[in-house]
Amino acid sequence: QLYSRHTIENTYVNEYYIDDASNEQRSNAIISSISKVAAINTDNKPQPVYFNTVHFLSQFDLKLWLVLLVPLIVLIVPFFRSTSVSKCVYLAGFTAASVEILLIFIFQVVFGYVYSAIGIIVAVFMVGLWLGAFYSRGRVVTVKNLIISLAFLAIYSLLLMLSWLSADLISNDIAMILLFIILTLIPSALTGYIYVVATKLSSRQVSESAPVNYSIDLFGSALGVLVYSVIVIPLVG
Repeated sequence: QLYSRHTIENTYVNEYYIDDASNEQRSNAIISSISKVAAINTDNKPQPVYFNTVHFLSQFDLKLWLVLLVPLIVLIVPFFRSTSVSKCVYLAGFTAASVEILLIFIFQVVFGYVYSAIGIIVAVFMVGLWLGAFYSRGRVVTVKNLIISLAFLAIYSLLLMLSWLSADLISNDIAMILLFIILTLIPSALTGYIYVVATKLSSRQVSESAPVNYSIDLFGSALGVLVYSVIVIPLVG
């Protein structure tokens, strides 16, 4: 209307530049194509993670269940073929890796970014592994130490949810970062301690049990990352 009232010479803007009728038609077409039963994306249940994975796999014409089943079988088999002591290392690696993935997701939800801090998070995790291994150096260990450490790791995993629910109570960024450092050090230190204890309790020589337990730990960690990042967090939250 303004264009019609004033004689303004221009090339691109005319009386059809803003067509309300066409815009309304396009809006209605978009709204009608949106599924009314689609799940709502929230911080606690990030739906795009799952759909992005499905979309990526669709480019290779692969069945989703097959892509998940084969790695799961490969990663689970070592657990059943290992000794009782090595099973503890496997469970510790699974739990620690799962917690680490969960902490990374929580960090992104709280601060809105994770790329600039991912290196620090991994570094803190590695420091925790060293602390746990260093603490067990030169100490006499028993199976009781191994069981108690696993119990603490399991309890920590359950208490982590409470810390997430109470995250809104902490408004200071520095305090929140310190909390994340502590939450990252605890499971990694327990995992490092469990690894050394299991190596000492093994019936083999240390030179043989150390690499075996290390590989078992990696299998458990890989399974934890796969299960939590691809299945649990996107689908369960």
